[in-house]
Amino acid sequence: MMATKAEKNFEKALLELASEDASTALSVLTGCFVSLTLEVLRRKGHVPDCDIKIDGGDQRDITIHPPKTPKIERVAR
Repeated sequence: MMATKAEKNFEKALLELASEDASTALSVLTGCFVSLTLEVLRRKGHVPDCDIKIDGGDQRDITIHPPKTPKIERVAR
């Protein structure tokens, strides 16, 4: 299957970002993966409120944890 123009543009932009700031590129890519995974689960009627485990087959498995609860900062007196 041939890559669409949008796919090529996305890949080019991501690779360019990775060459400038690999940490930010990884954050963007991870965010896209997690968001897409959660949306697919929601559309299938699931409520993704616990760990989501993805079997990587012969590769590494992936676990998406639920959002962390915000920490309450104590104000020094």
